[in-house]
Amino acid sequence: MNNDNSLLISAEPELPEYAPILRVLTAVAYMGIFAGFMGLLASLLPFVSSGRDVKENMIMSLIAVLFFTVSAIVFSIIDKKKKADFLKNNENLLKNAVKYSGEVVSCEKQIKKIKYGNRDFEEVTWVFIIKYKDEKNDIVTVKSGKYLNDISNVLGGVSVDVLKKSDGTYAFENFCTLGDNKISLDVSEVEISD
Repeated sequence: MNNDNSLLISAEPELPEYAPILRVLTAVAYMGIFAGFMGLLASLLPFVSSGRDVKENMIMSLIAVLFFTVSAIVFSIIDKKKKADFLKNNENLLKNAVKYSGEVVSCEKQIKKIKYGNRDFEEVTWVFIIKYKDEKNDIVTVKSGKYLNDISNVLGGVSVDVLKKSDGTYAFENFCTLGDNKISLDVSEVEISD
């Protein structure tokens, strides 16, 4: 099956968030290191200008630098482990997923109204509507991930592989996006709310 992934511009993050609080703490630790170094520089200014004793301020700034450096190292090690565990778990979910042959039947244009200040904006994303037959021979309808571009006429064929993971989520592979005859899909427009 021919594929040109440049025709499908994903609106989904490349890597889902796996430890948001830890990532924030790591960022705060790095900012603390910077603040500690700035404190060291600031504590040297009185010494340069008047020759006053700056020992106490420098010690406090050095303690801050050391504390935040140790924090950043610890948080980074924990983050690396959590990321590796997350990726391994995701890989196992995909490896053990049940694979079905599906068919793209239409697409959906999702419009989300966003109010910012005194102006209204629209966030537009697109999803494929996909049908497949499960092990009981029942027809199941699912939606693909979100895309930023108009996907109503990028497919060269309607077949797609549907991977149902053990956690109930789906992954989709092998969209046929190349071909001489592009297929025009029916588009339904849906307004979504927060």
